[in-house]
Amino acid sequence: MTKREFLLDFLSTAWYTNKMKNPYLTKIVKMKLKGVYGLNLSINKRHLMERMLIIFIALQPVLDLLTSFSLHYLKTSLTFGLIVRTLMFGVTAVYIFYVSIKNNHKKILIYFVVLAVALVLNLYVGYQSKTTFNLVEEIKYITKTIYFILMLFSYYFVWDYIKNRKTDILLNKIVVGMLVVGIVMIVSLLTGTAIKSYTYGFGSKGWFSSGNEISAIMAICSPMVIIYSFNHTDTWKDFYKWLPSLVLLASSLIVGTKVGMISSFFFITVTIILIALQLFINSTNRKKLIVNAILSIFVLASLATLSQNTGAVDNLKQNNQRLEAKQQAEEAEAETGDEPQQETTSTVKTNKIIRLLLSSRDIFLVKKNNEFKQANVGQKLFGLGYSTTNENGYTKMIEMDFFDLFYSFGIIGFLIYLIPILYFMYSFLMAITKKGRSFFSFENILMFLGLIIGIGISVVAGHVFSAPAVSIYIAIIMVYLYKNNQYKTSV
Repeated sequence: MTKREFLLDFLSTAWYTNKMKNPYLTKIVKMKLKGVYGLNLSINKRHLMERMLIIFIALQPVLDLLTSFSLHYLKTSLTFGLIVRTLMFGVTAVYIFYVSIKNNHKKILIYFVVLAVALVLNLYVGYQSKTTFNLVEEIKYITKTIYFILMLFSYYFVWDYIKNRKTDILLNKIVVGMLVVGIVMIVSLLTGTAIKSYTYGFGSKGWFSSGNEISAIMAICSPMVIIYSFNHTDTWKDFYKWLPSLVLLASSLIVGTKVGMISSFFFITVTIILIALQLFINSTNRKKLIVNAILSIFVLASLATLSQNTGAVDNLKQNNQRLEAKQQAEEAEAETGDEPQQETTSTVKTNKIIRLLLSSRDIFLVKKNNEFKQANVGQKLFGLGYSTTNENGYTKMIEMDFFDLFYSFGIIGFLIYLIPILYFMYSFLMAITKKGRSFFSFENILMFLGLIIGIGISVVAGHVFSAPAVSIYIAIIMVYLYKNNQYKTSV
């Protein structure tokens, strides 16, 4: 039987089942749909847009690889990944408005109207205030940062079309995507075709274009892959379910970034602690817990061994040495310089540890803050925008997302951007208050830590909320936590 005939057979069976109202046949059809398509969706809710968004998760690494290929080999910034994500930006915007109107989500509609007005005012103020105004660059930045908001509400609606409320479907697609990432990182390293993460030091970013982005993706997705490994490992014969976690966490070390190294050890250590606590508290499923505990300890030992041969530790040492050398040069220069220069150097000196963590981003933060102070009222309220001109004639972002968002969108625009994030975070606090100890399950703790790590990366290293390839995972985690622990029925 061909695939076409097989599909027609499913559809006819589904129609017949619905007609005859036979519960047994209905169960069979749903099992077939789950086995063939990997989608445990009810027959009447298998809509095109929801399926596209589910598949879109697994396709993220493929889009990133195509983007890297376009940048490095075709030498063009108009990449396939950019085209696809831009199309999805428009499609999801229409999808959100359609579902909001259909299901009478007035608050969501009002929010997007207010957000749109703020963005238009941001462009208008920039056009009126800047000596150099690049509309294309402004719109590109707005699209990249608003992408997170669209994905957040899109997957909020997608959840309602997924029958399995534990989001096994979404987790499975993320695991598939992270397996692709891990395999690419390892294969590129073994074949000697990997792209270096830095011009100095050690580490490679596989065949991907951005080391910061791929490092952030792996860090944010690590808890979700670990959850998959834990949930699907019941006995020793399921040991291979931990391979995705081992591959992903090991690949995080290969990149050579602080984020990759710290997050990999952090999440596997937290996993071991949580399993150990469950062993002491929970008298059931002890075999499952013991198996997972031993396997997670093996993963930790493997990471400790691999870390000796990766560049993360050496990069930290080199970064510290460069910072000390730079600071000594600044201090020597300040001794012969004028008073304002001495003041700047003093500020840097007193924040040496912070400067090491931020990779000197604090310098750009001070410059951008001075620019904001000198801006007119309209820019302070609705933002400086993206395309500004500094002393070298080009824009330098701080690369600390929340600061970039604040200065780019202004006081009002930034607060509007934060509304859904604050609402979802508020819902988590209410869920903790309402559910108490029951909120702190294995999944909830790891997911929440993944969200905190993601937000932390966005504050310290950026490339999260301003990177569509990364922000989609933050959106999925927030939806997961909200829907699994919501105390209200709708937004």
